[in-house]
This record gives sequence, C-alpha cells and structure tokens, in this order.
Amino acid sequence: MQTRKIALLILQADVFLLSIAGLCSKLAAGKPVFSWSFWCFYGLTLCIMAIYAVIWQQLLKRLPITTAYAGKGMAAIWSIIWGICFFGETISPRLLLSAAVIAAGAGLVISNES
Repeated sequence: MQTRKIALLILQADVFLLSIAGLCSKLAAGKPVFSWSFWCFYGLTLCIMAIYAVIWQQLLKRLPITTAYAGKGMAAIWSIIWGICFFGETISPRLLLSAAVIAAGAGLVISNES
C-alpha cells in the first residue's frame, strides 16, 4: 500500500515535469528560431522530456496502465495554471468545468484501482 502511494506521488511529479516541458516548448516557440533563448528553452524541453520518459517507463512497471494514463490527464490542470501564470490567459467557466471533470475522472480511476 505504501509503495503504491509513493508511485502515485511520483506519477504526479512526472506529470508536473511533462507540463514544464510543454511550458518550455511554448516559451521557445515565442523566440526567434536561431536565438540563444530559443535553443536554451528547446534544450531544456528535450532534457525534461528525457527525464520524464525514464520515470514514465519505471512507473508503468509499478502501476496498472489505466492508473498511469488517468493520472497523466492531470497535465491539463497544470496547463491551465501555466496559461494563467505565464501567458495571461483567461479562464472560462467551461474550462474550469472541464478541468473539474478531468480531475474527478482521474480520481475515480485511481481510487478504483486500489
């Protein structure tokens, strides 16, 4: 039971890493292609994705695939947070409802796997 809880925490940390990679790639897209800042953000994206991939493969050994993929859906929540914090995006009630449905669905799948 304790091992499963640790694996679920690591899953959420890995999803967080995935969202950071998405943030870095969006930041890279806003820079001129051959600029130093573009290559820094792009390189950071590749490094984060490599770390994410290794952790993801290890998690798939320890968790049912349904649990792992349900937890991966939480990246949408992080994307909303990054959109507000870094890009000044506004959040509609429809988007909040969608995020709540995603979180509830992930929670139901994960809790039913125990």
